[in-house]
Amino acid sequence: MLADLPDAEICTVLVAENDEGLRSAVATVLESDGFATLRASNVSDAVAMLAAFRPDFVLLDLGLLPGSDHDLRPLKGNDLRLSSVPVIAMSGNPRARIPSGATALLRKPFNLDEFLRVISAQVSPSAA
Repeated sequence: MLADLPDAEICTVLVAENDEGLRSAVATVLESDGFATLRASNVSDAVAMLAAFRPDFVLLDLGLLPGSDHDLRPLKGNDLRLSSVPVIAMSGNPRARIPSGATALLRKPFNLDEFLRVISAQVSPSAA
């Protein structure tokens, strides 16, 4: 186990990232801590997986979203069941901001400690 994240075994995370290496690395870290993961390489697959599996939260590369405003509506649509699924945004843009509807932003490249801190806060908000 690489980290000590609370209640990881009950969480499912959708990792939506177009870079296969990063997507795999993020999923591997999460899985080693007991998370179940879903992996999507594009927004269409992410939308389908989000609707079909309703994960506990989503790690989303903002580069997958159309346009430059990083609107999360293409991901969740108008489905009220999905509106409560938290999204942690990831971006390589140093000026990126947390998009409306996201709970946090990870700036790429991020280190393991930063990643685990953000994930831990999502799993157990009182740990933040």
